[in-house]
Amino acid sequence: MRVALLARVSTEEQATEAHHSLGAQLRAMKDRATREGWSVVRTFEAPGESASTRDLNRRPVLKGLVEAARRHEFDLVLFHESSRLARDEELSQWLINELQANGVRLVEADKEVDYFYSPDGRVHYGIQGVLNAWQSRKHGEQVAKVRREQFELGLHVGDVPFGYERPLKPLPDGSVVRDTSAPLVPVRAEATAIHQAFEDRIAGVGLTETAERWNAMGLRPHSKRGNLVFTASSIQTILQNEFYAGYIHRRGERRRGAHEPIVSEELWLRVQERIGRGYAAPRSRSPRALSGIAVCAECQGPLWLTTSGNPRYPHLRRAYYRETSKIRQRPCSKRRTSWRAEAAEEEVASVIRAMAFDREWCARIDREARRLPQGDAYAAERTELVGSRRRATRAYVAGDLEEAEWNRIKTAIDARLAAIPAPLPGGVLFGLERLIEVGRVWDGMAQEEQREGVRLVFERVELDTANKLIWLKPWPEFDSLFRHRREFVSLVPSERLELPTF
Repeated sequence: MRVALLARVSTEEQATEAHHSLGAQLRAMKDRATREGWSVVRTFEAPGESASTRDLNRRPVLKGLVEAARRHEFDLVLFHESSRLARDEELSQWLINELQANGVRLVEADKEVDYFYSPDGRVHYGIQGVLNAWQSRKHGEQVAKVRREQFELGLHVGDVPFGYERPLKPLPDGSVVRDTSAPLVPVRAEATAIHQAFEDRIAGVGLTETAERWNAMGLRPHSKRGNLVFTASSIQTILQNEFYAGYIHRRGERRRGAHEPIVSEELWLRVQERIGRGYAAPRSRSPRALSGIAVCAECQGPLWLTTSGNPRYPHLRRAYYRETSKIRQRPCSKRRTSWRAEAAEEEVASVIRAMAFDREWCARIDREARRLPQGDAYAAERTELVGSRRRATRAYVAGDLEEAEWNRIKTAIDARLAAIPAPLPGGVLFGLERLIEVGRVWDGMAQEEQREGVRLVFERVELDTANKLIWLKPWPEFDSLFRHRREFVSLVPSERLELPTF
């Protein structure tokens, strides 16, 4: 009997010698093959392959096993236990049927050969598949809650960026481990190289030259793809990462992180300006100012650009923002409506221009900013509100608070925090300078550059394509400036935009 062994773990870390996971699986399967007198002809090891997806393209090892079964390279697949196969009901049922159709049997290491192929065995196999999927989804829920709490606390969520590492935490037995509940800390040599790269970019040093210097210094990227050297592209990615200026991002949200920034926000912005002049923005089939940014105000679905007119006459073609995806299940009354792209973009442009060119208002902001007291009269209240939000988040993560109640509490606290007068992160004057710079050069920007300008100023842009209304949510450092501006003078000529702009 020709046998193939299948061993899988979810992360590459679990596959290391310290965890013995892959090795333990293989030993148990080889012992079973030896007892039965089977001949092991293939071994499929999947370190770091998730079983929760049903897309075989994301599971190359399992895909290779199925293709080998279709070529009849073995008669039986031996695995450690059912969760090593799949944690998706549809994939687990498809897999056993596909292998059986090619004359290949599935055998669990501690079960009988025909266990899954009797009527009772197939029922048991199906139940195991459902339970594995349920466990995976419950685990995903808990992970999502933990990551939400980490983000609320200003902690980085995801892989550790180059230039940082997790701090060490001593254990009672005297050993130390990496602390995932503390902010990341800079790695001195890498942080020094990153800061120098930002300054070099301002001085005109090329990305390729920086990459070659880093490689010569022995620096290596934190690459999940196994890249061992830096390239111009990887250097540019680092220079465009706002994490190094002290901000964290998660699912479209952005906030100040608890980690120590490597560069100042001012230096980071100067480098973005330099990159924008020296390198083209990512190309798009529809490189307009709101491409990939605008969402539907009703259902929050992405808005896409569609064009009308004969391609042979470009000057007669027209572009429109509309929701065109047919696979969205969320009902939306704006599905069949559209808004002329030039008109929607002009409304956004008028807001940015109005923020930048009123010198009287800018002078007033400058005077008020310089009169700000050194102390913060609202510090105690702000600290208490932030603490309340963290406690509510922890209660939600622990399961002591329903999601609806958590959202209600968090929304109320955020509204109160937004209403408290306070200097903004990075300084009021600095935020004002960013707005002035964008507004000053707006009309001379290409459409791709304008899109980056919109991303710089606004966290979210919502369009009501039926009623031709727009809602703009600035990033936190601009929020107070926009509120102050509305008190000083109408932001835009169109009165209907004054209230929806938030």
